[in-house]
Amino acid sequence: MKACPRCGQTISPGTRQCGQCGFDLVWEQGFLSTARLSLDQIAPGVVTQIDLLRRATIGEFEIVTELGRGGMATVFLAHDLKHDRPVALKVLLPELAATVGPERFEREIKLAARLQHPHILTVLDSGEANGLLWFTMPYVEGESLRTCQNHSTNCARTDDPPVSSAAVN
Repeated sequence: MKACPRCGQTISPGTRQCGQCGFDLVWEQGFLSTARLSLDQIAPGVVTQIDLLRRATIGEFEIVTELGRGGMATVFLAHDLKHDRPVALKVLLPELAATVGPERFEREIKLAARLQHPHILTVLDSGEANGLLWFTMPYVEGESLRTCQNHSTNCARTDDPPVSSAAVN
């Protein structure tokens, strides 16, 4: 289930219009997209992280939708315009950068960029745009590991070796 970008009402995948506020919904690659909407269409008078990101990455990425949010960053599905490919774009939360500083996120980028393993996504690119720190990884379609763990006892594909829960947490 997804939420309407204007009112937050829960909506089913593929729904064309929000039943609560009448907002016209756009779906791309199975995700609810706000990429072609103006901020005033989504939430008049409110500047969101996705809007700041769209402004900051004009010409580099087309932001499709938010995929997830953690304590440190938000991950978006984006289209890398230079390489014509979907990517996962991870952006440090601005409030965290202001209070803690960007050093921890920059350290994460450097560590992730050095990792090379068939089961770990590599860092494709990183940068800073209008005060937003970000990095990109290949986009892998499918459910998140957390969703898989909540719905199944075995998240590994049949051709993958088993992964212990200690490695995931």
